[in-house]
Amino acid sequence: MKNRVKFPILLLICGLLCGCASIVNGAPSSETQRGFARWISKSFQGKPTASGELHDYKDLVGAHRTFPFGTYVHVRNRSNGKTAVVRINDRISRRSDSTLLVSWRAAKTLGMLDSGIAAVEIRGLKTQTGIASWYGKKFHGRKTANGEIYDMNQMTAAHKTLPFNTRVRVTNLDNNRSAVVRINDRGPFVKGRIIDLSRKAASELGMLITGTAKVRLEILSILSQKASD
Repeated sequence: MKNRVKFPILLLICGLLCGCASIVNGAPSSETQRGFARWISKSFQGKPTASGELHDYKDLVGAHRTFPFGTYVHVRNRSNGKTAVVRINDRISRRSDSTLLVSWRAAKTLGMLDSGIAAVEIRGLKTQTGIASWYGKKFHGRKTANGEIYDMNQMTAAHKTLPFNTRVRVTNLDNNRSAVVRINDRGPFVKGRIIDLSRKAASELGMLITGTAKVRLEILSILSQKASD
């Protein structure tokens, strides 16, 4: 009888230890998750989230079971292809049938306000590794995708999906030099590249001559851009 009691207790202890390990190592995965997203009712406006913030339906925020607070995730609506980058600041109940809950604004961006639910793909964006390139004189003085005038002497960059005004630390993995840039344009449009840097940013990273470099991107902040009703 005593042995029968000890065995379940040992299983419980092992389970708790494994659970703690999964929380400690709960870094955002770069692998794509598939599931369903629903949006959070406006009735939760101003109420505390699990991270301690007050919910604002006009922010690009969301709730997930395991991603650490502050993680940015790329969300793609599988039915219409629309995408959004959402910052995790709340938790979902383990009993919920949803993989992700998103704010009203995120739901609007994803084109799922009417349906209330969407099949989505989710990928953590805390870091991203790939090839960087740069663009200079040919585009100097032209309009960027967000309406600004491109200045090759400013610390800016183009990215395919990150919201405009996102601040990103870029590290050249060949020489370990880093620079912080602000996203104000879209691109690069060459397969296999993840970011297109201004001439000044490329110079800071020591990649003017090579033209490209393997880099790591770390999202530092996304400037909130409120949406109107």
